[in-house]
Parts: sequence; structure tokens; C-alpha cells
Amino acid sequence: MLRIVLWAIGVLSLLSGTIEIALTKQVVKNAVDRELAKRPAGTFVDPAAIERAERLVRIEGIVFLGLGFTYVVFAMIVKVYPLPVALLSLLLYVGTAVTQLAMAPEAFLRINVWFFVRIIFFIGILAAPQAAIGYHKQREDVRRDRQDYDDDYEPA
Repeated sequence: MLRIVLWAIGVLSLLSGTIEIALTKQVVKNAVDRELAKRPAGTFVDPAAIERAERLVRIEGIVFLGLGFTYVVFAMIVKVYPLPVALLSLLLYVGTAVTQLAMAPEAFLRINVWFFVRIIFFIGILAAPQAAIGYHKQREDVRRDRQDYDDDYEPA
């Protein structure tokens, strides 16, 4: 299950980062237009501020690309290192969510489809360390049983 959740988060993060980078100017223009609608007519917009906003949106897109790539790599290696991947993915997901909440709480808490997708991903990742510990114990039991069998074997 964790592998599926990690693939989904990774692919969605890669798509989100790619779209955000591709549409940087449009994203900033829409935000500026929304802000100008709240202010009196004739309000001046500093071009340097727009440039900084575009740079920040690009950086955010690059961060999402990096996170997406990390989750995809985690999905590929989760069978080999289940507990470290489960713990690191939980840490990254919670850290990303807290950062997004701190930067834009109104967008993060907006109730829509993505809100419920985030909750489903969080539940999937939250259950992963417990499952990874069980998987690790099961592997150790199998390894111990093999060792006992090898110790009992006497060549003819």
C-alpha cells in the first residue's frame, strides 16, 4: 500500500511542479489581479515585486519536482528498506504540509477534492511505519527459521 501512495504522491508532485513552473507568469498575474481588485483604482504594481513573486513560484515548482522525484525513488526502494522509507516519507509529507500551512493557510485548508486527497495520503503514510515494522519482524523470523534449518542440517 505504501508503494502505491508514494507513487501517487510522487507523480502528483512532479505534475504539480511542472505545471507550476510552466505557468509561473499566469499564476503570478492572477494573484496580482486578485490583489489589485481589492485595492483602489490606479494602484501601482512594482515590477521588481512581480519578478520576486515569479522567482518564488519557480522555486516552489522546483521544490515540488524534487519532492516528487524523492517520492518516486522511495516507491522504488520501499521493498528493500521498508522502515527507513516509511519514516522518511512520513517526515517529508508532514514537513511539507506544515510548510504549506504556514505559507498559505487559507489555500491549504480550503475544503475541496485536494483536501480529501491529502487526508487519504496522510492516513496511508501514517500507517506505513507500523506495517514496515511488522514486515521487518516477519523477515527476521524467516531469516531465523532458515538459520535454524541450516544449523540442523547434517551432510551425509
